[in-house]
Amino acid sequence: MAPMSTARKGSEDEVIRFTNIKQNESVSQRLLLIVGRAGTPNQPVRSIAVHPDPRSRFEAIEWQVNQSHFKATVPLREGDNVLRFLPNLGTKDDPHGGNGRDHEVELHLKYEPQDVPPLRIAILLAKDSNVEAQPTATSCDTASAPTMTHRPYPESTPMPPAPDDSSSTKHEDQPEKPTEGGGKQAADSRPLVDCPPGPIRDKIIAGGIKEIQRRVAVQAYCWQAFYAEQMHRNRFGRRTFRLEEHPILADGDGGDKDTVKLEDLLVVHLVRSKRTIADFHDANNAQQNRNASNSGAMWNWTQEALSEHPTLGKSRAPIAVLTLESHWVPNHRKAPPSNGRQRKGLILAHAALGGWAGSPWESIVEELQAPEDPRSGSISLGVMGSHWLWSAPSSLSQLTAAFLDETKTDEDYVVSDLGEGGTAWETFCVGMGAWLHEAGHALGNPHWPSGIMSRGYNEFSRIFMTKEAYRTRLGKPGEVPITPANDDRNCHLHRAEACRARWHPNFRLPGDEPAPPTLDASDPASVAEFKQWASLPPLVYATPQGALFQAAQGNHIVAIEIDIDETLVRLIEFMGRPAGDQAREGEAPVKEYLLDRKTVQDAVDAHLKLKGSAGGDGRKNVVVTVRAVGTNLGIVEVGDYFRDAFARQVEIFADREDESPDVGHARGSGIMALRAPGPGREVEVKKGGGKGIYKWKTAFADQIGARPGLKSISIFADWCLRGIRFEYSDDSAQVFGDVSRADESTDEGPVRRQFTFDPETDGGIVRVVVRSGWWIDAIQFVLESGKSTDLVGNLSGGSLSVLVPPEGKHIVGLYGSFEEWIRSIGICYEAGPGMATFSDTSDGVELDEADASTVDGSETEAVEVWTDSTCLPPLFFATAKGGRFQAAPSNGLVCIEIEVDSQILKEIVLGDGSAGKGSSEGQEFVTEYLLDEQTVKAVIDTHLSSNADEMEASGMAKVGKGRAKPVVCVRASGTNGRTLEVRDFFRDAFPRPVGIFADREGIIPALGDERSPGILAVRAPSFGEELDLRWTTGSQGQKWTVAFASQVGARPALKAITIFASSSPCGLRFEYADGTAQAFGDAGSTNEDRVERRFTFDPETDGGIARVIVRSGCWIDAIQFVLEGGRSTDMVGNLHGGELHVLVPPEGKRIVGLHGTSMEMTSTSSPMMCTVGICYDV
Repeated sequence: MAPMSTARKGSEDEVIRFTNIKQNESVSQRLLLIVGRAGTPNQPVRSIAVHPDPRSRFEAIEWQVNQSHFKATVPLREGDNVLRFLPNLGTKDDPHGGNGRDHEVELHLKYEPQDVPPLRIAILLAKDSNVEAQPTATSCDTASAPTMTHRPYPESTPMPPAPDDSSSTKHEDQPEKPTEGGGKQAADSRPLVDCPPGPIRDKIIAGGIKEIQRRVAVQAYCWQAFYAEQMHRNRFGRRTFRLEEHPILADGDGGDKDTVKLEDLLVVHLVRSKRTIADFHDANNAQQNRNASNSGAMWNWTQEALSEHPTLGKSRAPIAVLTLESHWVPNHRKAPPSNGRQRKGLILAHAALGGWAGSPWESIVEELQAPEDPRSGSISLGVMGSHWLWSAPSSLSQLTAAFLDETKTDEDYVVSDLGEGGTAWETFCVGMGAWLHEAGHALGNPHWPSGIMSRGYNEFSRIFMTKEAYRTRLGKPGEVPITPANDDRNCHLHRAEACRARWHPNFRLPGDEPAPPTLDASDPASVAEFKQWASLPPLVYATPQGALFQAAQGNHIVAIEIDIDETLVRLIEFMGRPAGDQAREGEAPVKEYLLDRKTVQDAVDAHLKLKGSAGGDGRKNVVVTVRAVGTNLGIVEVGDYFRDAFARQVEIFADREDESPDVGHARGSGIMALRAPGPGREVEVKKGGGKGIYKWKTAFADQIGARPGLKSISIFADWCLRGIRFEYSDDSAQVFGDVSRADESTDEGPVRRQFTFDPETDGGIVRVVVRSGWWIDAIQFVLESGKSTDLVGNLSGGSLSVLVPPEGKHIVGLYGSFEEWIRSIGICYEAGPGMATFSDTSDGVELDEADASTVDGSETEAVEVWTDSTCLPPLFFATAKGGRFQAAPSNGLVCIEIEVDSQILKEIVLGDGSAGKGSSEGQEFVTEYLLDEQTVKAVIDTHLSSNADEMEASGMAKVGKGRAKPVVCVRASGTNGRTLEVRDFFRDAFPRPVGIFADREGIIPALGDERSPGILAVRAPSFGEELDLRWTTGSQGQKWTVAFASQVGARPALKAITIFASSSPCGLRFEYADGTAQAFGDAGSTNEDRVERRFTFDPETDGGIARVIVRSGCWIDAIQFVLEGGRSTDMVGNLHGGELHVLVPPEGKRIVGLHGTSMEMTSTSSPMMCTVGICYDV
């Protein structure tokens, strides 16, 4: 990504020009990367000497110029800075010739450090490490460090530690010879870190721990400069994290005239572990040992040491830790096989891991805590070994030399991870970059598809250099010149990482909006409000259209991240400023966002196309995970979008203790509820099951509205959630997970915590609070009275989620999965008012495994979609004078189009002038319009006259009595953009009573019936594509016109409606109170893809059918019935197919029957309903 052009004002022929900074700019970091051009065609420049502000007492450093490009990293003093750039105009023969002072340039800048939590830097020492210095205290009164637990990202998800019995100093796999740096040996005999023989080794031995700290400091400041430049290129301002520094005189005027060294400013904490060098060097504790019994030891011991440090570990502010005793052992017998790029061996005391502790905003409060205040319990942490540090510079002036050092990596003594560093400069890039990668996890990042959070750090030198050394990894010379156009092709901040950093408190700049609540640390109420704001993630609800994300109180949603198979493929941003690729440019953070199926499917199709795979369904081939990110960096995740994002009802049963979930129940005997998206990773139960592996979806009570008297909740947990037990006032109980191995008093293994409640006053569960990542770490239940359990389990595990039902709904059950421990959990909530219950009578198909586009029993489709005026097309009624179009509520009619043979002959515009009901054209938007027969005939006659020769040749004449009428299609458009189409005006626009019969199940619908006329009804236009039975066999096609009752005015008592669907509706069945039934289409197929949805009603109060809602195109995609009492079925079928239509009779009329057609496309597929329409009384 090229930087924005900020060229310095001045003539184009100036010798030195800045391209990434401008005069008088303010920055927030100590070390600034300055990029520019130097020289003119007549005056080349060999190098540039950069003089920091003289009041800072930082030394001047000379930087290379390659083919007129230069980069310089310049330290700044706090406040105003005047930097001097002096070009070297020498030649190859006379390197320092020429007078560059005539072309000296000044750059005026201001350095304003931000009062934000720092990224802290620490070195982990073994208990007996050869370092005499005491652990460094922070430069402020209180210090804070971060937390990690497993997030749903692989690298930051170490499995729980095995029991630690490695404290003994005797180990079978200890190196045969004393390891370098091991034991209390003289400081001048062995270096503190691995290094090859020679000057570097001598320097490290001589400098001791101070030399190590200086090398760490230089790369930490380079990290800071890298982030600032990348955030600038991403158009988020020159923001970066703060580093913790010693108070210095360099930020003042006057004082000591001695030079100040940048590398001496950084506070590098020394943290001593209670583990010995022998512990660290035990191969059974080595991360890279595939057969290690405790491969996570270094990670766990780092957290342990930090948690016991007097100041570090107080907060979740991020910390980057280097393990000092890392040691490369060539040909170690427990080493993994060689990868072909490096010698076989094992790195001991090395961990490359990182993770974060959830909301970093809570560190704002935690940083203000007194030493005696409780710790956060979590640490955001990035850990790396020191085996690469020999290649790092110990001063800023050595940076260029370090990035060009082609000294071969001597694998007798040193090594680079994965053999990616064949030379010193490559080892330096990999080491400093990989450590920043781990620190990136502590800053809240998973692995991104590219950049520093992938493996782009191999090219870290390119950020700071205009020339690259020989690349042994590629076997090629380095590139020259390296410019902003090619320096960050691989080593960059991924756009998603930059977006998260924009909202991270460590990167905050003054004026950032929206701002967090004001924090008054002396006011407990203010602190509590801030903590609540900081901790709450967004909420997510399943809807018929997809996942609806809602921001937590006081927050906004700033990004939606879409992953396919754990790789980010789409980023939707709400940043309020110019955005990157695929982003919503300039759109401000939102309170809620609906991620619909089309958006996700488009991302899937694009991803599969890029991979060369077939698109199509998408969900059968890939797992799509979506996340919403809040302004507080709270994150909510939908683990499987196509499974969890769509509102679908499930039948749940009130199983009690010792009953197998969902086993032995008759269909229809449970209650229907909606399954909300839940955290964790659901386990798959394969056919035949597995020992100790199961899923559940369980109701608290066996009736909607019943409130079981909850007497107690017991939670069983250790490092994760093991099980839950509910006890009720009737002495029954429910169990979720494993509750068999716990005791209140046990010190090891699962612990049982029991919480008691008043069954009469505390009510049911209204909220479930969860900490989770790949499994459920901890859980808390909140009841209606406000009483709650504690949050029980691993309180530093995963991230926080809050499970609540939509407003006005109640939690009626839980679902989840279990394998050794509880892997996933979620809530089920009741259906809304006016909804019929239904049962899934499909055989062997679980609703949560069905495709949402095929079967979507949504609670909200019936209540919201067809009553939402923005969704409704105009209505159409047949009258004696012609077709009457009526606008949807709160809408008007825009135009009427008359079409013959796909050619629009006339457009009647209804929007620029006057009309009311029965109006004429050219008036204000009208709510009704009558298109009479004469108007349509006149349009056709005009068309035929203008094409007389062609019409005569075809045998057609003017429309008139006894003459053939062409098929006329008419469309009406509403002000909401919705359209209604009448496909055959002369057939459908005029009411024609027909005789219809109340055929019951088992009787072929009245096709050619010779019985008495039945009852007379008007056949309203149908939707779908009319089936011509002349082109079908009797078994393939079916056509019906059926009355509900045998007499006009009779109201059959409707007891149930069953809708049969596969990819779309294929049949209907109505059941009546007298035990009879009617079937339409296919109601008896045994096709394995078919699902039955049965909805029950009260025959006495719900009445007959008042309207029919369909989605249709060339066939019926989905259908719904609404009864006179207001209750309804769900919309069943493909909710995204076709267009929405509402079939209602004219005012004062009642629906007395249905007409339609169905057809079986092949012998092996389910039939489909081609058309459906209503018949109403005359």
